[in-house]
Amino acid sequence: MILDLAPAIIGALIGALFGGALTAWFSRQASKTSATAELLKDWHSPSMRTVRRLAKLACERKPEAGLVGNWDEASEQEQLAITVVAGFFDRISLLHKHRELNGAMLKSAFAGLIAFWVPLIVGQSNQSDAGEWRPLFNRLERLIAKTDSIGHPEAELYRTQQAGKASEESRSV
Repeated sequence: MILDLAPAIIGALIGALFGGALTAWFSRQASKTSATAELLKDWHSPSMRTVRRLAKLACERKPEAGLVGNWDEASEQEQLAITVVAGFFDRISLLHKHRELNGAMLKSAFAGLIAFWVPLIVGQSNQSDAGEWRPLFNRLERLIAKTDSIGHPEAELYRTQQAGKASEESRSV
């Protein structure tokens, strides 16, 4: 009698384990998607748009110098804006490192932004004087590599625009 029920019990246990594992996996994927969507929502918030505008103005004074090279010339508001934007990408980097984000959605939504902003924040020089910023810069540089942002069209467009500005400035001097 008990032997007749054994296959049914084993089947029910296997089904419960498989169903539980599948439910946990789908829940995890939904959580990752939600976290990534929340980052996107934060990025496009009105307050972040204002912060981004200030940070971009400050970092574009000398784009090759990055955050460190532009810090002293930046106003207090611009310094705060640079810190907020750098912190935003640091948050992405840490969440990505700990596999808390939807990878495909991250690439789709943020690869161009990462390709544009990280070089602007880090700058093109070695920045041996980066001091306390060096760990952040290292994480951001790894983020570019992990999201395949290198060579992204938005980054190339930015570099082309910067080269055009530099040549215009040299002609006007």
